[in-house]
Amino acid sequence: MEVAVNLGWNNMPLGHLLQEGTGLPVTLLNDANAAALGEAWMGGDSAFRASTVVFVTLGTGVGGGVIVDGKVLNGQHGCAGEVGHMPVMAADTRQCGCGKTNCLECYCSATGFVKTANDLYEAAGDTRVYTEGKDVFDQVAAGDEIAIQARDITVDYLARGLAAIMSTVDPQEVIVGGGLSHAGELLMGPLAEKLDEYVFPGTRGKYVLRRATLGNDAGALGAAYQAFQMLAEGAGEQMI
Repeated sequence: MEVAVNLGWNNMPLGHLLQEGTGLPVTLLNDANAAALGEAWMGGDSAFRASTVVFVTLGTGVGGGVIVDGKVLNGQHGCAGEVGHMPVMAADTRQCGCGKTNCLECYCSATGFVKTANDLYEAAGDTRVYTEGKDVFDQVAAGDEIAIQARDITVDYLARGLAAIMSTVDPQEVIVGGGLSHAGELLMGPLAEKLDEYVFPGTRGKYVLRRATLGNDAGALGAAYQAFQMLAEGAGEQMI
C-alpha cells in the first residue's frame, strides 16, 4: 500500500505487516474494489454471476471498481477503476478532493448532485437550499422542474462516464450503489435511457444495469472473495 489518504497513511506496508504478524498469506484491496467483488459474487440474481462488471457507488464521493474475468482490475499503480476521477467537460469549475478539477465525482456524487440543484435554484431566484440528495430526489418525485433538471444533468454526466468505461471492458453488468441509488427508478430509469443512448451499439441491450443489493455487506463479502480467489488460483481454479 502506497497511501491511504483517509487514514493518514503514507508508504504503509500493511500487507507485509499483517502477513508477518499472522503468519498467513495476505492480499489487499480498497473498499470500492471489495464492494465490486462482493456485488459480482453474491449480489443481484443468484442464478446469474457476471464475471465482467463495472461498479460505481454514488455517495459523498464517487467510488468504483472494474472486474474483468472475475478479477479486480488494479492497473500498474493500483489506480485502475477510479471511476470518480474521470474528467468531465462542464460549464463550471469544481475542485475535487484529489487535487484535480472537474472530476466525475464533482458532479455525480451526492454532494455534486446537491450543488447542481442549489446552483440551479439560485440562478432561478429560488431561495431554497438543500443539503441532502434524498431531499432533492423528493422534489424530483413531486415534479419540481428544477430538481428534475438537476437529476437529468447528473444522470447525463454519469451515463457518459459509464459508457466510456463500458466501451473499454464490455461488461455483463453495470451496478450502481451508494446513497443516490436509493432513489430507485427516479435515478435508474433515466440512467438506463441515457446509457442506451451513449453505449457502443454492439453492446446495446446486451448488458444488465442494476442497483447494488448488498449494502454495507458488499465490502466484507468482496474481501472474502479475494481471499478465496487466492486459494482457488493456487489450485488452478476460477471462482466466477
